Amino acid sequence: ISSKDIYCTVITSRTNKKSLLNENNLNQSIYRINIPKYFFRFFFTIKAVYKSFKLKNNFDLIHGSTYGGALPAFILSILLRKPAILTVHEFMCKKWFEFGHNFFTSSFYYLSELLISKMSFKKFIAVSNYTKTKLIEAGVNKNKIEVIYNGDNVILLTNKFEVDELRNKYGYSKDDFIFLAYGRAGITKGFEYLVEAIPKIFEKIKKAAFILILTKADNKIWKKIEKSIDKINSNRYTFCKQVEINKLIEYLAIADCVVIPSLSEGFGFTTREAVIFGKKIVATNVGSIPDVISGDYILIDSKSADAIVKGCLDIYNNNYASKLHKHFNWDDTINNYISIYRDL
Repeated sequence: ISSKDIYCTVITSRTNKKSLLNENNLNQSIYRINIPKYFFRFFFTIKAVYKSFKLKNNFDLIHGSTYGGALPAFILSILLRKPAILTVHEFMCKKWFEFGHNFFTSSFYYLSELLISKMSFKKFIAVSNYTKTKLIEAGVNKNKIEVIYNGDNVILLTNKFEVDELRNKYGYSKDDFIFLAYGRAGITKGFEYLVEAIPKIFEKIKKAAFILILTKADNKIWKKIEKSIDKINSNRYTFCKQVEINKLIEYLAIADCVVIPSLSEGFGFTTREAVIFGKKIVATNVGSIPDVISGDYILIDSKSADAIVKGCLDIYNNNYASKLHKHFNWDDTINNYISIYRDL
């Protein structure tokens, strides 16, 4: 956006202590705020509002995003009497009560979304048609909602790979059928069902191999995953708790299929990354996934290890649907945002 002669002031949290607190480049300034680990959103709201208020002469419009950026953007728009828009990456509504939280935690998140839906943003930007439907369900006037898809992470494709050499590097042969799954192991990602399915997949597909790259995001889910992994009696899987981006890209390059067992998705970055790599995909038929998926894929029921087993077996046997590749271009995304900025 800053390359389009629009000056951007970015207020964000400082997640990496090596990152500079302040950066100033052509048409943009970035301010990173140190935030305590606990009560993150509370302290971010206080510090972001304070920092933004000091910089109030630097901007004419406020652009926040869910979830942490919604409240500070709304407060600033009231205090400074400047228009504000909100990008909504995901809205769960009553689905919060399906994901294993206790009633009080689910109620807190549900009511937080209802509060956001009542905030007087000029526009709510949904990152998919599915997210738009959830905003309408929460009570947002449909005339205030615009759908602007995120762009594809095409930087992942900048390197060229010799797949056979990479497979040999990681101990796989060209005859192995490699399934890859990666992401945050949170309450909406469904990895506990995938790990439960892996032993059955090994029984049915003798050449199967699994690469799991998971980051802990929920203690309860993580314990389930570790317990199931301990039961996998095979040397045909690799379990990584975190890898560098270059290694993830190499794993994507050697994989035959990406498995996405989500319970909900507001956009679906993993789905899009699998698509742009040209991988076969086993994904759950939830949220935005049917909207953004393309190429060769199978959509399955969520919350079912048996459905994952069947989906992986069908993919292995070349029994899948095909759809012309969809492309999500960042230039289109940026131009759509700029159009909204100028209308305000």
